[in-house]
Amino acid sequence: MPLTADDQRHLIAAEGYTALGMYLDANAELEAIDPEVRHVAEVLTVRLEIYRGLEKWELMRNLAGLRHAPGAIHGGGQSYCC
Repeated sequence: MPLTADDQRHLIAAEGYTALGMYLDANAELEAIDPEVRHVAEVLTVRLEIYRGLEKWELMRNLAGLRHAPGAIHGGGQSYCC
């Protein structure tokens, strides 16, 4: 399922916040994305950057492992952050 225009705007905002080091704001933008598509690569890539910035190494390692395991992540309303 592709990102809707609204989800794409949240993703772009999250990328901008991440670039500015505003990781909690970036996470809030990702949380506004439809839970059914939070597992797409673009969203997970930003989520990894947020974890890196917040030095959440364990979460980052877990998410990085899930990213590479087909079918391991389910959108189903899960929140992946802090």
